[in-house]
Amino acid sequence: IQDWNGMNEYEMARSCMLADEGYVAFAADIYGVNTPKATNQDWIAASSSHGSNATKYMGKISGAFTKLLTYDFVDATKLAAVGYCFGGTGMVNLAMVGHKGFPGIEFPQGLLGVASFHGGLASGYAAPASSTTRPKLLLHSGGKDDSNENITNLTDALENVSAVYEISRYGPSVVHSFTEWGANSVGQAMYDPWVDDSSWKSTVHFFLELFKDGVKPVAKPNLTAMPAEYTKEDVSYVADGVDCLGYVVYKPSMCTSTKKCPAVMVIQDWNGMNEYEMARSCMLADEGYVAFAADIYGVNTPKATNQDWIAASSSHGSNATKYMGKISGAFTKLLTYDFVDATKLAAVGYCFGGTGMVNLAMVGHKGFPGIEFPQGLLGVASFHGGLASGYAAPASSTTRPKLLLHSGGKDDSNENITNLTDALENVSAVYEISRYGPSVVHSFTEWGANSVGQAMYDPWVDDSSWKSTVHFFLELFKDGVKPVAKPNLTAMPAEYTKEDVSYVADGVDCLGYVVYKPSMCTSTKKCPAVMVIQDWNGM
Repeated sequence: IQDWNGMNEYEMARSCMLADEGYVAFAADIYGVNTPKATNQDWIAASSSHGSNATKYMGKISGAFTKLLTYDFVDATKLAAVGYCFGGTGMVNLAMVGHKGFPGIEFPQGLLGVASFHGGLASGYAAPASSTTRPKLLLHSGGKDDSNENITNLTDALENVSAVYEISRYGPSVVHSFTEWGANSVGQAMYDPWVDDSSWKSTVHFFLELFKDGVKPVAKPNLTAMPAEYTKEDVSYVADGVDCLGYVVYKPSMCTSTKKCPAVMVIQDWNGMNEYEMARSCMLADEGYVAFAADIYGVNTPKATNQDWIAASSSHGSNATKYMGKISGAFTKLLTYDFVDATKLAAVGYCFGGTGMVNLAMVGHKGFPGIEFPQGLLGVASFHGGLASGYAAPASSTTRPKLLLHSGGKDDSNENITNLTDALENVSAVYEISRYGPSVVHSFTEWGANSVGQAMYDPWVDDSSWKSTVHFFLELFKDGVKPVAKPNLTAMPAEYTKEDVSYVADGVDCLGYVVYKPSMCTSTKKCPAVMVIQDWNGM
C-alpha cells in the first residue's frame, strides 16, 4: 500500500522486488486517478481525507483486493500486504480491524499477514475489533519516528485482542522514510541503508513463514550424534580468578590458522552453562562460525537447584564488575585459538546472559572501569534477557557493539523497553529491538520451557528471532551494510510481466500496477500475492 504521495515508481520498484521473491505483486492506487498528486499540499489533502475516514481508506484497500483476486494465477489462500508511510498506517488498521471487524467491509480470509514500514502512529488507527480473525502484523519503526508512548499504546492494543505481532524498532536517530531511497531531510525523513536492509530481509522471511515454511520449532541439535566434520570439546580456563569450564565447537575444515573464522560467544542462562548453550553453539557452528559457550559461574559454583541458580545469578547480576570480568575472561580464552578471526567477534546471551548482552552494549569496548572488551566485538544479541533488574549505566566515551534484542511482549514491561530505548539513543548506540506477541513470556527459545504465563517455548518466536540473528551476524561479518538495490523499471528482464491495471474501488477509478513471472504463476500453479499500499504522494 502506497505512502502519502500516492502510488508511483517507489511502489512499483518494491513490487518488482516482491516479484523477484516469486510472488504476484500488486501496487494499489488508494487515492484514485483523478485525485491531484502533484504537490506537497495535494499529498496532505489526499492522505488526510483517507486518514480521517477509515471507511473510505478500508474501502479502497478492500476494492484493490477484489481486483487482485480476479487474476486466476493468484492463490487466494496466500495473500499479504505491505504499506509505507501512509500505507504503513493502513497496515496497522488492517491488523486492528481484522478480516470482518470493520462495519460493512470484509477482507479475504486468505490475507495472512501485513507489514508496516515507517507507518506513523501519531494520528491513531482504527479501534481494535475482538470478534474477528486477523492477519499477523510485522511493524518496522524508527526509534526517532514513532514515540515510545505510541509504541506502548499499540503494543497494549494488540495484546488486548490477542493479535500476533512483531514490532521492530531501529536506532539511533532513525527517523521517517528510512526505506525511501531518495529521502534526505536530516532529522525528519532520511534513508538508512542498514535499516532498509534489515527490515526488508525480515519481511522476506515473514512472507516465507506465511506462505511456505509455516511455523516450525527450531531443530535442537543432537549433541551425542554430531557429524564427524565438527570438532567439539570442553575448555578449561580461568576468568576473574575463577576456574571455568566452557565448550567450543567448529568445523576444522573451514576454520584454520590460515583461513580464520568469525567467532560467536554464547553466554548462559541462569541455570549455568549446560546442554542448552552447547546446542545453540552447534547451531552457530552450522553457520560457519567458531562457537564458544562461556561458563560464567565457574566449575565450583553449585548449580543443582533453583536456589543455587538464584544465588549464582544474583551474585553476578548485583556485581557488574564480576559479571563483566567473567565475560572478558572468556573472550581472552577465545582469542587464544589461532583459527579465530579477532576482527570478527560477536556474542549471544539467553535470560541471565541476555542481560549481560545489554550490559555489553551499554558499557561498550572501554566504558567499564578496569575491563576492556575486544575491538573486534562487532555485535551482541540478547534473547529474553530480562530488564527489570536494570543494567550497567551507559558509557558515552567509548565505541560499542551493535545490539539486537529479542523481547516477549509479556516478558519485559513497556516501561523497561522505553527506558532502554532512551538510554541507547542517548549514547548513539546502534540497536534493533524486536518485541513479539501476543502473550509471549520468558524463555521463548528454551525448547523445554512449559510454565504457562511465566516461561514458555514459542516456536514462531524462536524461528523468527533465530533467523533475524543469523542475518545480523551475516551483516556484521560478511555482507556489511549495503543499500537495498532499487530495481530499474525501464530495464526489467523479459521473464516478468508488468502492466498498469484499471479498476474501481469504493466507487473511484483507480490505476494500479501488477508484476509477476508468468513462467511461475499460472492458473494451474497459482502464486501467493502481496499487495503494496502507497505512501502519501500516491502510487
